[in-house]
Amino acid sequence: MMKITDLPEPTNDYDAANKKYVDDAVGSGGVTDHGELTGLGDDDHTQYLLADGSRFVSGSLLPSSNESYNFGASNMRWYKLYSKSVDVDFVITDSINVNSGIYVTGHEIKYITTLKSYLNSGITCFSSGDAHICSLAGSDFSIYCLRDILMKDDTKIDMYDDCYIQKNSSTNDLELHVASGCKVKIVVG
Repeated sequence: MMKITDLPEPTNDYDAANKKYVDDAVGSGGVTDHGELTGLGDDDHTQYLLADGSRFVSGSLLPSSNESYNFGASNMRWYKLYSKSVDVDFVITDSINVNSGIYVTGHEIKYITTLKSYLNSGITCFSSGDAHICSLAGSDFSIYCLRDILMKDDTKIDMYDDCYIQKNSSTNDLELHVASGCKVKIVVG
């Protein structure tokens, strides 16, 4: 219980110096339901995101050095991510759909479905109509297949251990290398 003493003489019932005003405010217990608060429904603070998702984030979200920002629950994935570029410093284990192409320089592309590629310089892929075209730049490269290569026309190349495809920079040929005891089977259809 709180007691207020030495209040000045009030001028009306709503004057804060009036005991009736204080008793009414304290006696009512205040407002406990946020729906009863006035002003919460007013959209007069445009710097805040709205719970209904109707206001979008603009500008950049820039983490400082050695920090990361996590959005959502750790066991949930985003449905879509719209981005012009993604700098990834870890292995992505789920699928990535690239509509307009991908360009990789100076790194390895590992485990794309069943394909493992080691590239000395780069691979460029882009869409042209209904076709997806990839070109390999630079010097020698090797593609080591962990399982199968499935061609666009459904031709399947079964790859086994110690078999690989390699570009020979001196002849500009693609070479299929088959180790002793290794078989390559091409199945059409």
